[in-house]
Amino acid sequence: MCSSDPFSTDYRLDPKGRRILAGLSFEETAEFEELDARLPYDAKQACASSSSVVPLPPMEVRWLELYRKHRAAFDAIR
Repeated sequence: MCSSDPFSTDYRLDPKGRRILAGLSFEETAEFEELDARLPYDAKQACASSSSVVPLPPMEVRWLELYRKHRAAFDAIR
């Protein structure tokens, strides 16, 4: 994994020695990584006006669920 990856220090080893994101299972980590690689990132969209509410596609909703679960666990162990 490249050093510019914002999650590079968030990984831990599970009891079987597999690399996982803190707070996620091995399966959830694999799912998160797959979703993360597939989701387009558009910086302009991220800075768009918050006055228009657009529902997220299911893939992005799931990514956000996993991200929040990971961040909560990571922040708790810091």
